[in-house]
Amino acid sequence: MKRNYLYYLLTILLLAVSCEKDEMACTTTVETQEVSSIAATTAQCGGIISSDGNPTIKEAGVEWCTTSDFESNVSCASTAKAKLGKFACEITDLKDNTQYYVRAYARNNYGTIYGEVLSFKTLEIIPPTVLTDFSAIIVYSTSATVGGEVTGDGNGVVTERGVVYSTTSNPTTSNSKVVSGSGKGSFTCSLNDLQESTTYYVRAYAVNEKGTAYGEET
Repeated sequence: MKRNYLYYLLTILLLAVSCEKDEMACTTTVETQEVSSIAATTAQCGGIISSDGNPTIKEAGVEWCTTSDFESNVSCASTAKAKLGKFACEITDLKDNTQYYVRAYARNNYGTIYGEVLSFKTLEIIPPTVLTDFSAIIVYSTSATVGGEVTGDGNGVVTERGVVYSTTSNPTTSNSKVVSGSGKGSFTCSLNDLQESTTYYVRAYAVNEKGTAYGEET
């Protein structure tokens, strides 16, 4: 009987020590939240960290990686949100058209515990969509006003937009050009120092990470 009592007591002590060494697993749960606002290079994710009598959590956040094991790939990264409860993190510097895996985590002096691994795929960046605005064309003897509109950014960032022109068909940015800002939307450009009685070919253009797109020629 005494032997059984000692065995029982020893078992309780071992469990207590085990729980103390792994207090995170004993008292904390981590839930990975669904990924949202997925773009070509960014996304939003977060987690819910619950603690049952454990005030020692030092850090909580999300990790993301291009492989689901989170061990063998150097493309893993993380962002910290030292906060209990529900939190959100922005995932940045992603590659477009790429599969990623993400999980929430919480860390304290005893170690780290993780939430469920979820996956998402970033949007693909394609060249922007741009139109030449024929209704905005006004021609003078040595100058002209030409308009355009960037109607789609191709899931990227339109860093430059404007009008290209030349005395030969299908002008590009290697020919004469007039820059009119960046981003989506309508714009107008003034073409100056043109030759009188000369035919010019004009079209709008826009540039993003995937290249340069052109509107219809006029």
